[in-house]
Amino acid sequence: MSEFKNLPSEWKVMRLEKVAPLQRGYDLPTDNIKEGLYPVVYSNGILRFHNEFKAKAPGVITGRSGTIGKVVYVEEDYWPHNTSLWVTNFYDNNPKFIYYMYINLNLARFSAGSGVPTLNRNDIHAQTIPLPPLDEQKKIAEILSTWDEAINLNINLIENKKRFKKALMQNLLTAKIRFPEFKDEWKETKLKDICVKMRSGGTPKSTNKKFYNGNIPFVKINNMTLGGKYIYDTQVKITEEGLENSSAWLVPKNSLIYSMYASFGFVSINKIEVATSQAMMCIVPNLSKVALEYLYYFLDDFQKDVRSFVETGTQGNLNAEIVKNFKIKLPNLKEQQKIAEVLTAFDDEINLLNLKLENLKKQKQGLMQKLLSGKVRAK
Repeated sequence: MSEFKNLPSEWKVMRLEKVAPLQRGYDLPTDNIKEGLYPVVYSNGILRFHNEFKAKAPGVITGRSGTIGKVVYVEEDYWPHNTSLWVTNFYDNNPKFIYYMYINLNLARFSAGSGVPTLNRNDIHAQTIPLPPLDEQKKIAEILSTWDEAINLNINLIENKKRFKKALMQNLLTAKIRFPEFKDEWKETKLKDICVKMRSGGTPKSTNKKFYNGNIPFVKINNMTLGGKYIYDTQVKITEEGLENSSAWLVPKNSLIYSMYASFGFVSINKIEVATSQAMMCIVPNLSKVALEYLYYFLDDFQKDVRSFVETGTQGNLNAEIVKNFKIKLPNLKEQQKIAEVLTAFDDEINLLNLKLENLKKQKQGLMQKLLSGKVRAK
């Protein structure tokens, strides 16, 4: 109880089972769902809507198995799925406050089991929490809801920017939209004809430690699937000896790294000299023929069409010769640069919005911890 010794005098310390107890949700096989108005809340959120409900609004629900730690608030009658736990009684506490209280508990730390993570409600019920009076609960919920509104607004703005950029990119890269100062006809060529070098990477022939923990950045498939326009660093580093004992090579900075296997079609610009695994095609463009960023955007947009080139009978592999013979329509170099500048400006805006979003989330998290512990009072 020492952590609660400096609580405001009007606050109480109570076990969670007396504040907002949880109960397992109800079975509802997918085949039994009939399209309706009532949200079905699974462990990872609202996924479907049914024509019946099991619980009255408002509701606070969290994952029981599978996804652990996500907390959902619903404002309409709902069906808590059997993969979830739902609050059965708020005991006259403010439901939105209870929602934030459960978020602040970090329920993922209570997950158990080596296979599918599960959450035991008895472990949660045994927790003690500081509980402010109802009027302060309402005020805390209002404050944190304001932060959530700002976060959601920012998320929507980012998604809108991404959609607009995607549509603009497709139009600019196919000459459906052109800048008025450019009139030249576009020319079709093959990818290999505008590159100095195109070659896959390689992996050290042994897991021997002397080949790793060196100073040479090494790009693996997860660097690509995590997304991102640029590669500035990598978690894996290999030694010069490791490089010599593989078919990998040092790809000069400001080249393109293109994924060929499994998660194919992802592309990034390496801002540093790197080596790569054999799952990558390393593309060194001829900058007198093609602008680096323009080629990046072409390959990024081309990902939607690349599946048709994947070899049948494989787990999703691209043949190197097919990639080398990708057809690309090119405007003159100045128009390429202009297109790349416009799309880069959109990327910069989106990056700034993502940075703002992360800051808002951190602010909310810090404020939530202080408000729910009584260290900062809501007046």
